[in-house]
Amino acid sequence: MSRIVVTTIGSLGDLHPKIAIALELRKRGHDVVFATHKEYQTKIAALGFEFQRIVGEQNGVFVACDEIEKLLE
Repeated sequence: MSRIVVTTIGSLGDLHPKIAIALELRKRGHDVVFATHKEYQTKIAALGFEFQRIVGEQNGVFVACDEIEKLLE
């Protein structure tokens, strides 16, 4: 199946709906990776998802680390 990167730069109110979507995607056989703030790493890892940290900000837009960019290639 597909490898899907789910990302959010908001609060838990933004993260929780995406977790629900990710759980369903995984149930359907997809490989889901979360790219978000390091503060959410424990929560994401506890659910068994791969975690990649988003770092920095450039002109109001968060910039992903190199690992995330590799996932999208």
